[in-house]
Amino acid sequence: MTDIGTAVSITDIERTNLSEFQKSYYSKKDVDARFFSYSRKIAWNNNVEVRMECKDNSDNEYIISISKQFHFIKGIYMVVKLPKIEVAEVWQDVVKIAYTNNLAHHIHGQATLSIKRKSVCKLFPLSLDTDRVTRIDDVFEYDEDIGNKEELLTYKTCIKSDILKMTVPWPFFLHESKALPLYNMCFEGVDIEIIQKFNLDLSKLIKVIAKNKDGVWTRVPFDSKYIKKGSKIPIPEMWGRYSNIGKKELETRKKIEETDDIIIEFIDCVEIDTHDSKFYGETSKINISSNSPIIGVVWMLQNQDALKYNDLSNFSTDSFSKEHGKNPCITSEIKYANTERISERPHYHFDSIYPKIYFKHKPIDPGYNFYFWNDSPLSTKIGNSIIPKNIGPVHINSKIGNGIENDDTKDLETMQNGKIKKIKYLEEDNDKKINSPKFSPFAIIYTMKRLILDHKQKEIFVISDDMLYENYMNPK
Repeated sequence: MTDIGTAVSITDIERTNLSEFQKSYYSKKDVDARFFSYSRKIAWNNNVEVRMECKDNSDNEYIISISKQFHFIKGIYMVVKLPKIEVAEVWQDVVKIAYTNNLAHHIHGQATLSIKRKSVCKLFPLSLDTDRVTRIDDVFEYDEDIGNKEELLTYKTCIKSDILKMTVPWPFFLHESKALPLYNMCFEGVDIEIIQKFNLDLSKLIKVIAKNKDGVWTRVPFDSKYIKKGSKIPIPEMWGRYSNIGKKELETRKKIEETDDIIIEFIDCVEIDTHDSKFYGETSKINISSNSPIIGVVWMLQNQDALKYNDLSNFSTDSFSKEHGKNPCITSEIKYANTERISERPHYHFDSIYPKIYFKHKPIDPGYNFYFWNDSPLSTKIGNSIIPKNIGPVHINSKIGNGIENDDTKDLETMQNGKIKKIKYLEEDNDKKINSPKFSPFAIIYTMKRLILDHKQKEIFVISDDMLYENYMNPK
């Protein structure tokens, strides 16, 4: 493993051993080629990957320090070495096991990027799930890396060892223009850390089926007695992707930053848990009262019946398999207090049409509903936004059903006249809860933030609302 000291010396070796031909690529002048081909020169830089130390802070909480021996940090990725897990011999004929969906997301758990012991932004399994169905272009390849593959998801008596890989989508690492300038004077003597809460508990990651007295395989809650002792997920490896720039560029940047602030605009994710339970035929209500500007929101209904058997990341109507389920949010509307902002309309607006506008594709899994005030949420430029507190609380109301739509012509005609077509519910009696899974409404709001490295005060500011902005602009 390359330690930090060695890595730093390696970057010097690479910089000081440039050939004349290599140097020509970093010339101050631009080069024009025939046929109007234009090549713009860039300053020299190099990248280096270094394994980051995970210091045990408490039960499953670790402190990961970002090294300031480099000029920039531009990425972090995680490697998880899964052990071999076997069903205990006494249960071999009646028990089978499998991992949950999106395994790497749930092992990664919750993480907070902290500067000077203050939270800057957060990641959590739900935000990673949402990132998977929006930002990732090749989901099938990504799924192989994070554990969504037959070898880990199929029930069996022995799960072989495997390796998970995941690039961690911190907002500062999604584009080079937002990379943290670690050389900046504001970072002198300042701790830049990630507070990481890994989930390494197999009892929360493994699904179990057992053969009942009639010989039928059925889901059962996890019990440690079902697996052989000694199986344990080790602490994941976290790797930092750093970059160094040339001496002249570094001097120029430092000179400029003596009189200019560095301002990095970024988007943070905030989770909203309603702590509520809903069933078919009911209406889910999510209230947003943030003081921060938000550019968009995604909402979903967590299938609690699936969750109790460790079938995680299931926001569908099918408690056994999200792939066979539907979006339980049959219709949704968005209101500003009592004012209608988005009229009640069928789910396909929020889970298909709008995502194609925002992300060029719809979510691969059912149950994700999106609305953005900015048509290009993945752009490095931040667009339109609202502050829910200023316009009255924002309400997202969704009618819940099993997703089976009535194809009756009369109902279809009424929908085309501005009404929603009727829904067939699975239940045939008056008690809608009998045949319905239990759902918990969740949402993620995407909030605008600004990281300021202030050259005058030599301080770091994270601005997320009017009060913080006012305090920054008019310090006491």
